[in-house]
Amino acid sequence: MVRGKTEMKLIENLTSRQVTFLKWRNDLLKKVFELSVLCDAKVTVIVFYLRGRLCEFSSTRFWLIIVEQQQQHYSFLLTHGSSKIS
Repeated sequence: MVRGKTEMKLIENLTSRQVTFLKWRNDLLKKVFELSVLCDAKVTVIVFYLRGRLCEFSSTRFWLIIVEQQQQHYSFLLTHGSSKIS
């Protein structure tokens, strides 16, 4: 049996929306974990839902990823003499 394509629109019923979110969240976090293991990737996912509640996954400490990326970015800019810093 083939499952139909889901129409991309807000689920109006709050209970149905919460159930759908929880199912999708678990699948998303599982896939993100698998990606980090299989590809040795540094992955961070942050999702805010239902009045600011937080759902997150990080393969390493989140702030380490941010700091490393900033250092690499600025090091690249300094090495290549770019006058623009974004």
